[in-house]
Amino acid sequence: MQSIQRNCIFKFCSIGSMATILAMGVLLAAEPASARTIKISLAQLPVLSESPTKGVFIDVIKAMAEIDPQNTYEISVVPFARSLLSVQDGLADVHIPLIRPPSETDLPYRLSQKINFYKVNFVLYSNKNKALDIENLQQYSIETDNAHTNFFKFPVKPVSAIEAGLVKVDLKRLDGFIFSDVATDPVLKERGYKNIRQSFFSAFDVTTVYKKDSSNEVDDIMVSALDKLKANGRLAAILGPVITQYVDWQMPD
Repeated sequence: MQSIQRNCIFKFCSIGSMATILAMGVLLAAEPASARTIKISLAQLPVLSESPTKGVFIDVIKAMAEIDPQNTYEISVVPFARSLLSVQDGLADVHIPLIRPPSETDLPYRLSQKINFYKVNFVLYSNKNKALDIENLQQYSIETDNAHTNFFKFPVKPVSAIEAGLVKVDLKRLDGFIFSDVATDPVLKERGYKNIRQSFFSAFDVTTVYKKDSSNEVDDIMVSALDKLKANGRLAAILGPVITQYVDWQMPD
């Protein structure tokens, strides 16, 4: 876990006089009442959050910490499902990222109603040698990341890793794999699967996740920091690599 600390931390080695005690009181009083440590759990994803020091969302959080020095931001990067569970279990204050599903009823967590980082393209990856009817996907065997199975109106099975879904599609052991192009395309290109076709499925807003019964305190702090980054143009600059229109490219034969 990486901790992005406040700029100033005051330490006193000894208290030798009433003047020192009064000085300490002044410093403590100067500490903003809203200051707190925010534990942010990020799903381990290519490009977005590959490690606690690398990724677009890592850069966003670092920028938030710089523009909001009164609060401390702690980062952890873990597998997607574990990250969501850490918020549900109260081990983290917020999970990033999650697409906003068509319906938010009956979710085991709460989504921010104010934060939408950008829209992400979800793509259907299927085998080139088997045409699928994208309007009737319920008739096929489809998988997605195991944290997104309830986001579809047809049966979708979970898979624990992007590569696991792609390799099954490439070998015709699975009809289709649906996930974001930002996270999946780099894996597709790196592994060089030749039998996979990409088709646009849908676009979803990307937001943050909180514990279901939690207050709006963390959300409000993050919204304030993000609004400042939007105002000075820094947020758009950081998110630039992932704010893209869908490109209908295909792997070469």
